[in-house]
Order: sequence, then C-alpha cells, then structure tokens
Amino acid sequence: MRHQRIFVCLGLLLILPVMGNFARAQDLSEYSFCVDAGHGGTDAGAIGPTGLTEKEINLTTSFYFRDSLEAAGATVYMTRVTDATLSLSARSNLANSMAVDRCISVHHNASTSQYANYTGVHVYLDTPEIDLHLASNIVTRLDSVLNIGVVSSNCATWGVHKDNFHMVREPNMPCCLTENSFISNPAEETRLRNSSYLEINATAMFIGLAEHMETSPEPPPPTLLVPDMISVLGDSTGTRAIIHWWRHPVGTVLGFRLYKSTDGINWGSPILYEDSLTPDDTTVTIGDLQVEQIYYFKMIAIDTTYEAPESDFSNTYCLRTTHTCPWVLIVDGFDRRSSWLSPGHPFASYNARSLDKLDIDFETCSNEAAGNQVSLEDYDVLIWILGDEGTSDQTFDLREQGMVKSYLEGGGKLFVTGSEIGYDLWRGSSADRSFYQNYLKASYVGDDANDYTVTGVNGTIFAGLSFSYGQTYEEDYPDYINAYGGSTVNLQYSASKNAGVQYQGTFGSGKLEGKLVHMGFPWETIGSEGARDQIMSRVMDFFGYQTDVDQELADGPAAPPGEFRLFHNYPNPFNPSTDIRYRIPSTARVIVRIFNVRGQTVRTLLNEKQPAGWYTLRWDGRDDHGTSVASGTYFCQVGAGPHLATRKMVLIR
Repeated sequence: MRHQRIFVCLGLLLILPVMGNFARAQDLSEYSFCVDAGHGGTDAGAIGPTGLTEKEINLTTSFYFRDSLEAAGATVYMTRVTDATLSLSARSNLANSMAVDRCISVHHNASTSQYANYTGVHVYLDTPEIDLHLASNIVTRLDSVLNIGVVSSNCATWGVHKDNFHMVREPNMPCCLTENSFISNPAEETRLRNSSYLEINATAMFIGLAEHMETSPEPPPPTLLVPDMISVLGDSTGTRAIIHWWRHPVGTVLGFRLYKSTDGINWGSPILYEDSLTPDDTTVTIGDLQVEQIYYFKMIAIDTTYEAPESDFSNTYCLRTTHTCPWVLIVDGFDRRSSWLSPGHPFASYNARSLDKLDIDFETCSNEAAGNQVSLEDYDVLIWILGDEGTSDQTFDLREQGMVKSYLEGGGKLFVTGSEIGYDLWRGSSADRSFYQNYLKASYVGDDANDYTVTGVNGTIFAGLSFSYGQTYEEDYPDYINAYGGSTVNLQYSASKNAGVQYQGTFGSGKLEGKLVHMGFPWETIGSEGARDQIMSRVMDFFGYQTDVDQELADGPAAPPGEFRLFHNYPNPFNPSTDIRYRIPSTARVIVRIFNVRGQTVRTLLNEKQPAGWYTLRWDGRDDHGTSVASGTYFCQVGAGPHLATRKMVLIR
C-alpha cells in the first residue's frame, strides 16, 4: 500500500506541471461557463466506504476547475460555493439566467460493487453534435490522467452516456455531467482524499473543455420554449372551458395561439391568436361549448426574435363538459423527455378518449397544479400519468405524497401508471419507501422486466386480457413488483414477474374505503387503442362505474356494487347554487338536509325512496320558505338506510 501511495504522489508531481503549462496557454476570455458542484447540504450524494461524501469532493474539484477557467480569462458562475442544499431546478435556472456558453455538472459515481471504478461523462443529446464533442473531449482527458478506464456506452463513443439527468436536460446551453470516478471503490476513495488528485481531475476537465471550445461545431439556433399548461377545467354551466398556463419565462414572447379540437386529431386554425393572448395572460375562458362533449386544447408561443418564431405545441389537456363536478381528474405528472423526446405530449388525451367512450366526465391538470390550484377532493377518481418519470424528475415528491395520502385516506380512488415509480421511490428516503408500500400497495423488485407482453391474472379485474406495450414510445425499463399490504397482483409480464396490483380497503389512518390500481409500466405506451379502452373500462368498473365491456374480453368478475358515498359539493364556495352528489348501493329512503352552524335545519331537499344509483341535487341557497339564506358555513347531510354522511359547504353572497 505504501508503494502504491508513493506511485500516486509521483504521478501527480509529474502530471501537474505539464497540465498547468497547458492551462496557462489557453485564452477563454470570450466565454462564460456554469460549474455545478453536485449535491450539497442535506444531500450528501454517494458516500465512500470510510465516510467520505461525494458533496465534499465535488465542491473541491469544482473550485479547482473554476480557478483554471478564470485563469484562462473565462467568466465562471458556480451553482454553490458552500455546503448548501440546492434543488435541481434552482441549479438549472441559474445556468439559464446567466446565459452561459456551457454548463458542466461535477459528480463522482458509486456502485454496489466495491471493485467498480471508471470515468464517464453523461449528456442529453438535445444538441447531439456539440454534446458529443464536449463530452468526448472531457472524458478523453480524464481517462488519460486518471488511468482507471472507461466503459462502452449508448452513444457509440466510449465513456460517453446518453442520459436524462436534470442537469444535462434542463439547461438551455450544451452541457454535460461528469462522473469522474467511483467513490465507492476503497482505493479510489483514498485517492480522492488527496487534494492534488482532485486538482488533477479538475485540470483534465479544464483541458478537455478548452479543446472543445477551440474546435466545437456551431450551436444550432435556440428554440422557443413551449407554453406550460396548468389545467383545463369546466364550470357549472357545462358550456365553458377555463384554461390556465404558467407565465412564459422568455421576456420577448409576443403572445400565444390556442387550438381546440373535438377529436384530438383534427385541429384546424387557432381559435385565439397572440393579439388576444398576450405575454401577461395566463388564463382564458372558452364559451359556447356543448354539454357532455369532449374538447381538447393545446397552444404555442410566438416570438419573432427567434429564427423559428413559433414554439412546438404544449401538452394536450382536455375536459368533458358537464353541469356537475366531473367524476375524474387526469393528473399529468410526465415531464421527462427521455424515451419521449418531443417538448409536449398528448397522453392526457389518450385517457380522455377512453373515458369519453364510457360517458364519464373529466378534467385535466398538471401535477404541479394538483392540490394547489385544483382540489383533489372534488373528484371521485384520480388518473395519474407518470410515463417514465424517474429519479431525476421525481415521480411523487413529498408534497404530492402528502396530498395522495390524504386523498386515499378520505376514500378516494387512484389509477396510477409509470415505469420508474418503484425504481425512484425505492431508492429514496424511508418516507418514499413507506409511501410506495402503504399507499401504492407494492414492493419493488426490479427495474427491467424485459418483457413487453402483459397478461391479466385470473380472479382479478384484468382476467382474460392480454396486450403489449411500448409502441407509442419506447419503454425499456418497466418496473416489476410484488403485492404489498393487502393488495392483489392483477397483471403479469411472465410467470415470475408481476406488472400491476389492485387494492380495495382503507389506507393509512383513514376510515373510509378507497381503491387503487397501480401498473409498473406506462398505460399510454399501449399501441392498441382498443386494449387501452378495455383496461380503462375494467378500472372504472372496479371503481364503481357501470361501463360496457366487449364480451370477447369480458371474462373478469362483474363490477362490485358501489358503496355509499357523499361527494364534495361543486362549486364550493358557491353563489348562488351548488350541486350535491351522492351514491347509494341499494334501494333506501334517502333524506337530504341542509343545516346551519347551530345545527338547525335550513332546508330539506329530499325525503323519498330511491333505487341504487348515482344522484345529483342542486341547492339554490334558499331555506324551506324560499328565502335566501345569509353568507356563511352550512352542512349537507345525506342519510340512506343505515348510511349517513355530512359535508361542509360555504355560501358567499
């Protein structure tokens, strides 16, 4: 071991002067760079066998890297210069706000094998020729001085890897993420404790970057970011759609063009142009819609300062108009561009089309809006789209976990699909793993089922079904899972690998029965629309909706009778009226009363026998004498045989 240390030290003494001379010969005064020291603060990153943390050596290496760049005249911004906790979005936003020429994120790798150790550089390939040139120059220089080797890659360039890491995807300039070596390797951890060794790392990165800047291909002209949709919601008239989007981050945008379709295929000309939808606008109401009709919406941004003045299309969001609160909310949590490469996607519309065929009303929102601008408790069912969203983008962050827990504990129903849910949450904190087990009712087994045909399990909601997936976009890492906490496996890739689970019962500390269907692959990648319709029909049957299923595939059990439930009134708060929805499982005398805060009966809306089914009553804010009641809090109570439920309502005059 002593001889090895002497060899390393001699190597450093020989290499540093040569590299230092090269560094001093460079002139990068016309360029600016962002150097991102990975992890930091509460996020230690990888940890070596004797406790060395990745966040420490990333920061030290980044300081040396910065010093070399500044000595060559470059302007350098660092995402952190202390042991600070910084979100991924904050890091990429800094690089974008500074409009730097290149962004380099500095990392050190880890493996479950203590013998693993090699150099690699990761890119997203949104500017392929430049990204590969940048990465290959840096990895070549790192390899030449660290002498630990590289491995084959998916880019046809040794040591360069195409990946969907946030810090290679979100910055607007060419960028790469270096994994200089493996901190999990005991011998490498020892070397990484040597500051001169870290300086060697940084100088090699600097030389590779400088060589790249001298010979780099010209970058393509920048493209205009797509508008970021928030939601498409209806109102109680059933004839209007309220569309929300985030304010566009580009200051020179002239406005937006909005498109509408009734089939999601034929769009025609915009229904509104940039003279109507200005840069300051973030919402618009579209009227004159037909009740019980599906409508699709998408938009583009316009900016004539760009070579291509029109952005690509946003995500497609949609609704089915209704006088009452829709039963279903489609939540779009799929932001990742890896297998799916276009800036916008149509996958909410796939769910919408299947629901429309079942005559089920719905609205759409982004995962950022869910629980914020849009209340989950207003909906009987959530359909949560996650695609191949993974660790770099998070499938369910802590905020989303909290609201999903509350929703399921309150008797909600969740249909969630995605290929990296288990992979992401199982690698996370103990809270992430607990959420996956106790609320998504699964235990994670593996990351790649390597099987693209799925079969329904007898005795479950998918009995008799067989279909393939991975057609609408390539899906190469589907989770395979096991049942957990009372759930039942309902789909299998093969005899030994499970693809999905279903669950009916209480969640967490909840007292009301909720329901869950969870798939380890993205539902929207199923190429057959008929197969997608079949699956959606079986799921909605399980959730208590009466739907028609083609007999040739209807070998599963009949839908269970719906349980008693009083839903949230809509709208709430309200003025002048609100709709009250409830469901009874069997024929019973139903009494619906409105009480004030003192417990006095204000209005008896119903007192009669009703058969099993779904019902909606409207309260117009008047008492039994026809007099308008004052603003304030009221309570709706529905009794049906042995069942009784109460909901709070707020009237605002």
